[in-house]
Amino acid sequence: MRIIWTLGCLAFLLVMMSSCGTTSRVSSPQSTQVDRDAPDVVQYAKAKLGSGYQFGATGPRRFDCSGFTWYVYRQAGIDIGRTTSIQSNAGNRINPSRTQPGDLVFFGKGRKMQHVGIVVSNNGRGLEVIHASSSRGVIIEDVKASPYWSERLRFGIRVQS
Repeated sequence: MRIIWTLGCLAFLLVMMSSCGTTSRVSSPQSTQVDRDAPDVVQYAKAKLGSGYQFGATGPRRFDCSGFTWYVYRQAGIDIGRTTSIQSNAGNRINPSRTQPGDLVFFGKGRKMQHVGIVVSNNGRGLEVIHASSSRGVIIEDVKASPYWSERLRFGIRVQS
């Protein structure tokens, strides 16, 4: 019985460690208004602006990055899985330049995905993403304007509802 409990704890820790293992340099939110024309997931996400960060948290007051995206999509009735790794397979992979509001975007080094956020807007010049930052909580930021995030941006996912 003790071995099963220990293995269960180890498995839980591995899942949590694979979700969001990055630090962040971020700017302040640019907007806190809900866009009535945006997909539901963007509205649910914006409602959580200012929530705190906590590793492994899935809301409703504190989140890690994949806990935040999981929570938001779940509010919209869509199951995308809990971890960054699982979420990176939750739909069709697209180039970040082709993402639309409500799409997921993934960040990492090499092949390992380390962070996920939700596209708020993409006008070709800027890519605004709402995400749970380990240093600032849930914020909106232009990832193209951030050297830290722009060099780690890997791909987008259009989630199948």
